[in-house]
Amino acid sequence: MLLNLRKWLADDPACLKGLNKYAASNIDDLVFDANFLKWFIDIIKAFESRAKIGETLLSRRFSNFCADVLDVDVQHDDKKASGRGGDRLSQGLAWLDELNAKFQDTLPDDIGRWKGATVSAGSAGPGVVPQPTWSVADWFKDRAPSAARIRLLQSLVNAHPDVGTLGAVVVLPDEPEPESLSRTLASLYAQSQPLHKIWLIGKTAPATLPDGNFEYLPAESHWSQPLADQISQAQAPDFIWILYPGDQLLPHAALLFGEYRLRHPDPLVWYADEAMLEDGVPGKPMLKPDFNLDLLRSYPYMGRNLILSTAAVQAVGGLQDAYGQLAAQDLAWRLVEQAGPQLVGHIPEVAVYTDQQLFSWLANADVASHARSVTQAHLDRIGSTATIQATGRVGESRLEYPISGEPLVSIIIPTRDQLPVLRACVESLMEKTAYTRYELLIVDNGSQDKAAVQFLQQLEAMGLEQVRILRWPHPFSFSAINNFAAKQARGDVLLFLNNDTEVIDPEWLGLMLGHALRPEVGAVGARLDYLDGRVQHAGLVLGMDNSVGFGFRGESDQTQGYMNRLVTTQNVGAVSASCMMMRRDVYQELGGFDETDFPVFYGDADLCLRVTQAGYLITQAAEVRLKHMGGATRLLTEQFGQDALPNLEQSDRLYAKWLPKLVDDPSYHPAFGRLSPGFSLSREASRIHRPLPGRPLPVVLASHGDWQGCGHYRIIHPFQALESEGRLEGGLKDGNFHFTDVAGSQPDVVILQGAWGNQGILDEIRRIQDAVGAKVLLEFDDYLPNVPVRSIHRRAMPKDLIKLMRRAIERVDWLVVSTPALAEEYSAWHPEIRVACNGLPKNVWGNLSGQRRTGKKLRLGWAGGNSHTGDLAVIRTLIKDMEDEVDWVFMGMQPEDIRCEFHPGVEISKYPAALAALNLDLALVPLEMNQFNRSKSNLRLLELGACGVPIICTDIEPYRCDLPVTRVRNRYQDWEKAVREHLAEPEALARQGDALQAAVRQSWMLEGAFLDQWVAAWLPRP
Repeated sequence: MLLNLRKWLADDPACLKGLNKYAASNIDDLVFDANFLKWFIDIIKAFESRAKIGETLLSRRFSNFCADVLDVDVQHDDKKASGRGGDRLSQGLAWLDELNAKFQDTLPDDIGRWKGATVSAGSAGPGVVPQPTWSVADWFKDRAPSAARIRLLQSLVNAHPDVGTLGAVVVLPDEPEPESLSRTLASLYAQSQPLHKIWLIGKTAPATLPDGNFEYLPAESHWSQPLADQISQAQAPDFIWILYPGDQLLPHAALLFGEYRLRHPDPLVWYADEAMLEDGVPGKPMLKPDFNLDLLRSYPYMGRNLILSTAAVQAVGGLQDAYGQLAAQDLAWRLVEQAGPQLVGHIPEVAVYTDQQLFSWLANADVASHARSVTQAHLDRIGSTATIQATGRVGESRLEYPISGEPLVSIIIPTRDQLPVLRACVESLMEKTAYTRYELLIVDNGSQDKAAVQFLQQLEAMGLEQVRILRWPHPFSFSAINNFAAKQARGDVLLFLNNDTEVIDPEWLGLMLGHALRPEVGAVGARLDYLDGRVQHAGLVLGMDNSVGFGFRGESDQTQGYMNRLVTTQNVGAVSASCMMMRRDVYQELGGFDETDFPVFYGDADLCLRVTQAGYLITQAAEVRLKHMGGATRLLTEQFGQDALPNLEQSDRLYAKWLPKLVDDPSYHPAFGRLSPGFSLSREASRIHRPLPGRPLPVVLASHGDWQGCGHYRIIHPFQALESEGRLEGGLKDGNFHFTDVAGSQPDVVILQGAWGNQGILDEIRRIQDAVGAKVLLEFDDYLPNVPVRSIHRRAMPKDLIKLMRRAIERVDWLVVSTPALAEEYSAWHPEIRVACNGLPKNVWGNLSGQRRTGKKLRLGWAGGNSHTGDLAVIRTLIKDMEDEVDWVFMGMQPEDIRCEFHPGVEISKYPAALAALNLDLALVPLEMNQFNRSKSNLRLLELGACGVPIICTDIEPYRCDLPVTRVRNRYQDWEKAVREHLAEPEALARQGDALQAAVRQSWMLEGAFLDQWVAAWLPRP
């Protein structure tokens, strides 16, 4: 966390000074005391902007900082609040709660007063809009394909018969439970892509078979023989999905299989992600990596619901009934042994709901025994003499690989000064390492500290054949130093080791060596822990932190990690050269570290990527643990003149060479967060769907600046409407995209709303355009350089607003705005400005109607947020004068000293129904006459009109449209006259409301021809 702060604090000397102090501290000496808390609060102050006394708005930059450094999602409050705006006190305290929740294990008790500080919506005052929450259930909703996507996938799959047919086998226990079986069968019948066959196989038929299109196959013992008999017949499907009573396929599961068959036609065995249903609510998703040889040798992570090629089953002579529920995994192993891991495919989406979680299934004694037997049979077939060791964890094993002979290991340790660190490393290594056939090459990069120089001289003077001191009297280059030492090394195996590591387990070197000598393995890494026991990293994750990040960083040493992956040996995308072993022949084959492109940063990642490119595996040996301070030497940047973090140029070189690999780490699920420590569900990409096979539609990624009106009307609703009509695909995100998420989708267009002031926005736009090749556009629906004087948002605008906006606008390909007037205002800023007028989603606004004349007096009203003080002031006197004649109704902001019925703001999803429920007989919609308002849209007229409410509004540009409303000048007498004329004829008033509603429904809904303007605004022109 401290390292990532540097780039954010570069322009704040005070905060940067604190960072240098804490970064240089020994982790054992780092105390989260009052001074540390003050430093952190100073960081917050560096990002905040004052709105008014008693109210603080945290800027977009702070929002981005929290996401980048803390992996905390802080929603920046945006400008639009009309019945939907948020209370800043409530938001601010909620953010503190989230920060506290994330770091509660780190903060001392005296900071516990932050806990529970959130003010409830009811107690925080009027106008509060609850912020949207997000849960695992919401993630499942985000991942469900839309109706339009399902239709398109059906067309694609049906157009490619080579995808093959899919059937299902339900394996019955001796006494099947009718209700469980019925649930399973119901899910099979509900598939959006019908199944070819459904077979029930078991020793005993259920007492009462449910109705349906299935066939019961009796089995004398194991279910494999009846299955083999059916496969031998010509009418068998091409693939079969193995299920058990209680398992439920999601409605689109068969279609998902077809989709991934189109993407990857080679695999003959497939597995999918799974989850549990608890009281009808999905939860506990088990998100698996792509085929992972070492993880599968550790435990059968693929689960029991595999999809098998019937041709493959027949070709290998059927399934082995001796392995019970692991028979399908045995088939997978045999195929991998014969033709390689490309024959096993993974569907990285939850496709199955099960009533037995993966590790509960592994706890079954028969399953655990069969898993061990399957792994042993696999080892026997390939001639491996590895031994299977118990781990003490249910259903899991650890393989120990033998060491042939006594190969010499050359341990290379670059160093400079830092005697206490180096001494601890060398002494712990020499005193505790059980495998003694090693040589120690310490490479001194110009040490100046007298004690360090003397220590090295003493070591050299001892004349130990096992220890050599090499000199590198050149500027620091991690890659060059290691390459230099590797040339001097005598060993057949090289171990690159940081000088700030400490050995704690005598068997560490032998265990790593066993893996490194495996012919299929190209590099081996170890788990590194901070001195306080927290995890420093357990393998590098490609694409994390927008480059390469540390998996599980900061996790407690007591945790086992997601799917036990913190404590289980597995294959990973890369490992850190803080402790990385490889055979000399592999090192030489790949040409060692790249001294030219990656002299300091990313050298280990680059080398590992070349390892996998050459066809080798990278193994993270979880059983090997060392202590690691985490780059202690390079943290002292002032002393060595070396940056602690890679700069943009270095990151760009990594992207230029390895971007396709960075966006798709096979060991890391795409649903996980892109910020370390990772391995948890993330909202970041939950609404981004992979482009359809063949990319038949334009791919658009759109970020919305908030969850309020602006985000919905300008981004979310138009995107959903266009997607529902099959005009585009892609995804949505709140706030900044992670670059690797963008690169993974390869979009045609990226839409950024409210992003012009974000930290690093210019580089983000450049990378998307240059590295991805997408068009980037900025979206505006207000004229921000001239926010009204009485708006609460005016004081929240940054002082350098125009400068920030101009720089971002000049970089993008075009702008999209909401009105022609707004386009004219911005015309001097960019040569290409496109207009897309606001509309309403029909499914939300198309069937609303309020009741009329529900009280003794007519109900007159206004709806808006607390940013509309100046607008409401236009008619305030009239409101006061007519207090006794009508029932005034206000929503979102309550005028002072006015007797009225008040409704606080609600979240956007409830806003349409809440607006209709006001049951207004007449709505007043005033706007101040100013440059800002002249550029606005007619959105308020559309909302009220959709509810059937007649309107009197200011005669101003945005309201001079084809809607049948009454427009007046902003003079008291004009407003009063119009109101009284309308009140005098209630029946005519109702007819006006009907006419307005009909006009909105006819011409202003986000559907059909109305969406053409959005297509023209968002997509590249031919």
